[in-house]
Amino acid sequence: MRLYTGLYLLLALSTHSAIAQSYTFFRLVGQTTPRPDGLGPIALNVNTRPAVEGNYVVFRDYGFFGSVNAQAIWSCNINDGTFIKLVDQSTPVPGGTGNFTDLVSDSQPLLKNGVVTFLARDSKAPPINQGIYRVPVTGGAVTRVVNYNSPDPTGGTFTSFDTFSKPYGGFTVDQRIAFYGNNAANLFGVYTANPDGSSITRIADVPRPVKPNTGAPISIFLNPSTSAGTVLFYGQTVFDPSTGFNALYTSPVTGPTGTLPDGSPNYVEVINSNTALPGNPNANGHTRLGPQITLEGSTVAFIADDSNSSYRGIFTIPAGGGAVTRVVAPGVTLPGISQINTISSFGSFAVNGGRILFRAEGPNASGATTHGLYMWQNGAITPLLQTGDLLDGRRVQEIFDVGIYGWSGNRFGVVLSLVGYGGALYVAQPSDPAIRISAVANSASYASQSISPGEIVTLFGANIGPPSLTTFQLNSTNRVPASLANTRFIVNGNSAPPLYVRADQGSAIVPFALNEPAASVVALFNGNVSTPFSIPVTDTVGGLFSADSTGRGQGAILNENGSVNSASSPAAKGSTIVLFGTGHGATNPSLEAGQVTPTANIPGLWTRPSITIGGQPAQIAYAGPAPGLVAGVLQMNVVVPATVASGNQPVVIKFNTDTSPDALTVAIQ
Repeated sequence: MRLYTGLYLLLALSTHSAIAQSYTFFRLVGQTTPRPDGLGPIALNVNTRPAVEGNYVVFRDYGFFGSVNAQAIWSCNINDGTFIKLVDQSTPVPGGTGNFTDLVSDSQPLLKNGVVTFLARDSKAPPINQGIYRVPVTGGAVTRVVNYNSPDPTGGTFTSFDTFSKPYGGFTVDQRIAFYGNNAANLFGVYTANPDGSSITRIADVPRPVKPNTGAPISIFLNPSTSAGTVLFYGQTVFDPSTGFNALYTSPVTGPTGTLPDGSPNYVEVINSNTALPGNPNANGHTRLGPQITLEGSTVAFIADDSNSSYRGIFTIPAGGGAVTRVVAPGVTLPGISQINTISSFGSFAVNGGRILFRAEGPNASGATTHGLYMWQNGAITPLLQTGDLLDGRRVQEIFDVGIYGWSGNRFGVVLSLVGYGGALYVAQPSDPAIRISAVANSASYASQSISPGEIVTLFGANIGPPSLTTFQLNSTNRVPASLANTRFIVNGNSAPPLYVRADQGSAIVPFALNEPAASVVALFNGNVSTPFSIPVTDTVGGLFSADSTGRGQGAILNENGSVNSASSPAAKGSTIVLFGTGHGATNPSLEAGQVTPTANIPGLWTRPSITIGGQPAQIAYAGPAPGLVAGVLQMNVVVPATVASGNQPVVIKFNTDTSPDALTVAIQ
């Protein structure tokens, strides 16, 4: 028997009532997140550096166990949880040959002004065959900025773009794209171009004269960063900057304006290797700048070290030169770390509105190695996350470096590993205290001690949805969408599709993939996020739906003839009645939250329930997902015991030791 439409609407419309800023971290991609194209799960690694802008996160997928065409670049809309594949190894190369063959593992896609810029190779015969390309973050045509067919302003064409790509890829984006390029003469330089690839301009390459007092000519220019019409770049005189002169320069993105009296290009030298780093105990040190340098407005932020000592950190300096400010380095106190390990800290960082987001590593007070994620602003350092912190029921095991475009507005992305889980991409943003989840309960029984995989739950709180009640509609793929009325619920990084939402409550389907001992439930509404609500996870949380959606009294039960069970329409003894509930846990094979249960080849339950009516065991003819209804609804066809008493008798469902309240009744003839 199948649940009729009116009762299903009743379940969906249930309206049971209930009476210092921090960052919320919620998982966007985990080790089991499926690729929408069916090529296995999305594959992250320690080099993944997500880019963030507005509602979108962009990241590189490293492929799954060598699957054909598995490398890809994805964007994900945070607000509705949808993924868009922007490019993969089956994408034709604009201005090149064949399809993309490699999306370059040590180069990360960047996101600026709604467009993703990335480095890739194509199927042309060697040499390296690289290029820089762009694609809208919402998907669309891929366009070329520059590749090996693009004219080098010094003559010929370029040869490569990522020889010195670390830590972020050798190019940055603002009004123009600034990129490192190996030119036709195999000389290392910095160039800019319009986003469509026009007006390629040589900013700095060799053998061009540079400012005097270097002791030797600059032999390499690289690592450009651009902001507000200016490009910042790095130059060094010999291959090893530990001993040779190196410096940071700026120039207009349209090229140096004239020359200095000695004939050298009119660059501004911001800082060089003869500048002592503040706080460095080595008075005779030699400063080695980079690898990451970032220009934001009129401020340069950079990694630097003393190549003759272990002094290394992140610093800032005005773009026109001046005093150096120490952001973090030995001698700066970091909460949770007793001594900074400079070798493994500060691999990269992100700058946003004068704030700097970075990762550091070192022993804690007990001597154990710990990783921390920190934010610096105006000389103050705030810890945001550390190893050992609890996320989604698991401890944080390792925090990886952030990307230069990983922080935009009030959101940033970071890749973490969790104990017993592996790598995952998290998004963090300040919690909105006005958005609050106060309770999560079984939508049938309103038991609130725990949740289970696939359970339909009711969330109570404040400002977790729109003022007026809004109910779901199945989408074009016959699924419950992951968001509704600008509301999204996330349980341990997986979307919990909402059935209805309202400011004070909503109903959602817990992901069937939930397999942690505890869950963090997060509400996103209009782009703002609640603090996580924590609740234990158990295999099952059995509950039966009532007729009036209170979890008590007359059950939502059908008699054998399809009529609704009630005092005026009781069930005959020995007849088969149909009960509906939720909280039955995982299925075999697994269903997905949001799908409709098929009417054929219905998945089975891992845990079989038992039913008592009037205290007597009842025979179960069928117990499993309700065919034709949204996954998460449990249907049980149950034979009424012949010896049960007449009248309203309690009905109880039990999974192992999990027993529903005895507040539900069935009318017996």
